[in-house]
Amino acid sequence: MTNVAARPLDATIAAQREASDPRVSAWVKANAGAGKTYVLAQRVLRLLLAGTNPSRLLCITYTKAAASEMANRVFDWLAGWAIADDATLADEIARITGRRPTAAEAERARRLFAEAVETPGGLKIQTIHAFCERLLQQFPFEASVTAGFTVLDDRTAAELLATARGEILMQAATDAQLSAALAVVVARLSDTSLDGLIAEVVSRRSELLDWLHDGGDLGRALDSLGAAIGLPSGTTEAGLIDEILAGRSLPRSEWASVATWMRQGSTRDEHLGDRLAAAAAAVGNAALDDYLAVFLTREGTARRAIVTNALAAAEPELCRRLEAERDRVARLAPQLSAARLLEFNRALFTIADAILQRYQSIKSLRGLLDFDDLIERTAMLLTRTDAAWVLYKLDGGIDHILVDEAQDTSPRQWEIIDRIAGEFFAGEGARQADRTVFAVGDIKQSIYSFQGAEPARFAAMRKHFERAAREVGKPFRGVTLRLSFRSTPAILKAVDEVFRTGPAAAGVVLEVDREEVIHTAVRERDPGLVEIWPVIEPEPVEPVTPWDAPLDVERAESPAARLASRIARTIRGWIDREERLEATGLPIRPGDVMILLARRKPFAELMIRALKAHGIPVAGADRMVLTDHIAVMDLVAVGRFALMPEDDLTLAALLKSPLIGLGEDDLMALAAGRRGSLWQALVEKAETDAALAPIRDLLADWRARVGFQRPYDFYAGLLGAGRGRAAFHARLGAEAFEALDEFLGLALAYERAETPSLPGFLAWLEAAPTEIKRDMDKGRDEVRVMTVHGAKGLEAPVVFLPDCARAASGRSVGPLFRFGEGPGGPLVFAPSKAEDCAATATLREAAERARAAEENRLLYVAMTRARDRLYIAGFRNGTRRTSEPTWHDIVSSALDPLLVDADTPDGPVRRLVGEGEAAPVARQTGSGTGQEPLPAWLREPAAAEAATGPALAPSRLAGHAPGFRAATDPAGAAAARRRGTVIHRLLESLPEIAVPDRAAAAARALQVLAPDWTQQDREAIAARVLAILADPVFAPVFAPGGLAEATIAGPGGPNGERVLGQVDRLLVCADEVLIVDYKTDRLVPDGPDGVPQAYRAQLDAYRRLAARIWPGKTVRTALLWTSAPRLMQIG
Repeated sequence: MTNVAARPLDATIAAQREASDPRVSAWVKANAGAGKTYVLAQRVLRLLLAGTNPSRLLCITYTKAAASEMANRVFDWLAGWAIADDATLADEIARITGRRPTAAEAERARRLFAEAVETPGGLKIQTIHAFCERLLQQFPFEASVTAGFTVLDDRTAAELLATARGEILMQAATDAQLSAALAVVVARLSDTSLDGLIAEVVSRRSELLDWLHDGGDLGRALDSLGAAIGLPSGTTEAGLIDEILAGRSLPRSEWASVATWMRQGSTRDEHLGDRLAAAAAAVGNAALDDYLAVFLTREGTARRAIVTNALAAAEPELCRRLEAERDRVARLAPQLSAARLLEFNRALFTIADAILQRYQSIKSLRGLLDFDDLIERTAMLLTRTDAAWVLYKLDGGIDHILVDEAQDTSPRQWEIIDRIAGEFFAGEGARQADRTVFAVGDIKQSIYSFQGAEPARFAAMRKHFERAAREVGKPFRGVTLRLSFRSTPAILKAVDEVFRTGPAAAGVVLEVDREEVIHTAVRERDPGLVEIWPVIEPEPVEPVTPWDAPLDVERAESPAARLASRIARTIRGWIDREERLEATGLPIRPGDVMILLARRKPFAELMIRALKAHGIPVAGADRMVLTDHIAVMDLVAVGRFALMPEDDLTLAALLKSPLIGLGEDDLMALAAGRRGSLWQALVEKAETDAALAPIRDLLADWRARVGFQRPYDFYAGLLGAGRGRAAFHARLGAEAFEALDEFLGLALAYERAETPSLPGFLAWLEAAPTEIKRDMDKGRDEVRVMTVHGAKGLEAPVVFLPDCARAASGRSVGPLFRFGEGPGGPLVFAPSKAEDCAATATLREAAERARAAEENRLLYVAMTRARDRLYIAGFRNGTRRTSEPTWHDIVSSALDPLLVDADTPDGPVRRLVGEGEAAPVARQTGSGTGQEPLPAWLREPAAAEAATGPALAPSRLAGHAPGFRAATDPAGAAAARRRGTVIHRLLESLPEIAVPDRAAAAARALQVLAPDWTQQDREAIAARVLAILADPVFAPVFAPGGLAEATIAGPGGPNGERVLGQVDRLLVCADEVLIVDYKTDRLVPDGPDGVPQAYRAQLDAYRRLAARIWPGKTVRTALLWTSAPRLMQIG
């Protein structure tokens, strides 16, 4: 029972109509659940109703799924308008426009579906990447891209990047500059760290290119970085080290004696004296660390006092010199940190620039662009002065731009949109028309900073477009939508309280666009629930040795595992006792539950495992790296074993997999005490162990097949006929199917791109990760376990947030930072706080504030996915508490005055219970599980079919009557066959040619078909064929719509044999089918009785086939004797 608030709803409908007004540019801020997609679709409809050509709309969405949903919604509306009765159509239009349509408007509304479908290229509802791809394909020369380029998928892009990286690292062996840079980098980074860092630089190459462009080249760009970090020009690390160790106030020659003096003091004095003595004993620059430790703390700040008061009183002049040296070193130390940072960044960007150039070169040679290229090339195209006519062409083709999820649009993408819309507000454009910009978004839901989104840009672009519109006197409107059509008042009240003030408000309420977080519920009388569970703390447990349990597996008594088990028990209890949602009266089903995580690890796997253990259908993780899936790991193990059976670890893992199914005890009995490899032990033991013999045979079969089968054939056979798919399903459930299908798809993709081989495929598979993103909005009756990022745009009646005790500070920032707000600022790699200089420390602090703000927005998105119930929980894996408030702390503190205590079978909880009227019990439609049980026959092997021989040719069903054909020599027979073939070709082709052109066409054809014939022979054949086509008697045979040389097949033999033949001429009419076969025999029978039995059998077969294909139609068969010519009906 959902109750609607009349006044807020009326105000919202009015606001929606304002936002969708096709005459006005609009900027819409919409809370979660406020119907952003509906308003966007409504505006598209009103633009079309107002007469906008569908081709002149550009609707930019954030994802392909959003584009598909938007297009489907628009076309569903338009399709409904096309067939609605007048009253219904008028009501529908009045609902979105606020007035009844005129007769002309109603008539146009009915035509819109056809117009939209027939628009070349369709409605442009697409992602920004799809738009950029289309634009670059239109203007490849102007954009300096390869015409007909191909867009790389993420996996292939990673593979090419790895290739470029490998080539540059090989080149470093002979390139002195690269070699020196690489030596600096590898001294600080592992190979995996280098890979990740290079990937991040590539992902941010637009910023890198802006920086290099502003600098002119890499050298000058790095000089600007030195200035940004406060390093004077010309300063080097080596020079600063020499300056520090020069000891202006404490010469190096005195270090040993001063150290001896310091050792006479306190323990602290003695310690610093030891460090100074070590510096004195060191050779060259090796003294640096010990010398710095004398004057600076671990944090890099100057020591307040070098020696204690007693020593200072004994030698005041020496103490003064030490303090002077301390001050000097303290001034130089930050410069040394900056110099070291610059040296490392110089090396890093030298390598990164080389790899990036090689990566770009590989793509250019192959005609490839990646997704970042699409944005970069389009932005460059639209900003080039010599490409002004491209903007002119766009100006003539786009009248309205609509942007969905505008808060997640990156600055570079806004640059593209701004360039396209620039002429909208420039007075005179390519055409005069009402032209508008529309954007809808919500800064509170901006959670994609890792993809370049900047929440403040949403407000900045509103001001930009509003100013541009006002300057030329065009209307611009800001609209706010607060009414939620999704959540109950209890959940919305919790959201408002959490984000009104306090730490959670940062990032949700921006300084540049301060607006209080207020939500109104359309379901104002629906009861709801917010429940906070206590954080699960770790319990004392006995230590586990590595031999007893894997180090990376959560133990059953760990806090995370206990929480996962509690959630699974709770859901199982709801299902078993048919607990119902108070607002709807419907029982809670698995598909009603969504479990949201800030990050997948470590909880997602535990949660999925707990749900499966309790028999609850679960959709699996929303995103996974394919090679990390256990089923795929088992398939890879099959390939590795088949290639190298001596790999004991691989074979041991394979024997425990679902494909084999050995237990721990069986494996231990086989492996322990063996003298050779595990494979040899298995082969030997299988001779006397009947249980191992089938396993040995199966493994031997895989080894035998791997040498001659393609990877796809090998694995498809293993999963299909080998029953591997059934084995995985039995242990892992249906969620394994998607990984198996993707794996087979990759095998096919590999075979298309490379020379097929199993070793090559396995190497190719591991060269670059393949990530699968599952569509979690398919309405399956399964619990969804996913990240908050993946849940954007989704909702569920019941939402669990189980990892709310996690500290946001656990996610590090950096290590790549950028100076400045606008484009062109220097990039800097700063790996840790310990290595920061003052400038990078400031950047890190700003990044940490931005990260904390995004964590708050992530919490907002998570809480607003819930429709009826929201559960807040958490766990701690350690006893150390963080000083930063967790989500659990924030929510508990904000809601504390509203919460009431309650007891549950699993312990006490605190609740915010919404007031409202519970709905009456409603009947659940469909089956309880959402799936009908599979029929028994589906699990049984298919019955073997009888072997069938080759299909029979209709012309060979019976022999010719003896004596009918004139006896000829072999040469004459060959000439007759050739003459028949030529006539057939002419009768096949000429009917499709206009009558006046047939003679010339026949002459040209005969020159090709029979160049060795005499002119007289060619003219005779042409005359005969043209006479047949011109004879009115044969008009039905060659009527329009007839098919020439039509293949016909099926059980058409006298005893049901399969028949495969070609009908010379086939004509299917309303009530009959005409089949004509051409015969070029010189001897023509007087009537049907004289026709050879072979010809009769051929036509009988055609007639039987046609009767089965076109039941209810009369089938007529005839022979066309070309030498007479005569049409003779046979049956």
